[in-house]
Amino acid sequence: MFCIPEKTVKKDIPVPIKPIAKKVTTVTTAENHDVKVPPKKDYFPEAWVVNVIAFKNETEAKMRSVKLISQGIPVKITAFHTNNGNWYQLKVEGFKTRENAQSYANKLKKSINLNTISVGAN
Repeated sequence: MFCIPEKTVKKDIPVPIKPIAKKVTTVTTAENHDVKVPPKKDYFPEAWVVNVIAFKNETEAKMRSVKLISQGIPVKITAFHTNNGNWYQLKVEGFKTRENAQSYANKLKKSINLNTISVGAN
């Protein structure tokens, strides 16, 4: 189960958001063409995350994150871009194995009654 912290959380607490911009490396080929190459994803020991929920509205994402954090769920907001615009994903990071992440996701689904929770590689 999750613990509720003794402190009360103010609604105007700023929540850090990762930038949307993607890192890209430019590589010059043998034919002297510049090619943009996305970085390789490094799979560190804590490469698994639990994706909780995503919002199109940044304010809604911040409000939900404050609520979840006050319930003891250490969510972070990550902004990303799709063809449908910007989205703000709430996720819990730092799981060493997929099994650990899945176990946490199952407990989280039951405790906050939310079916949008999934597990993925970070």
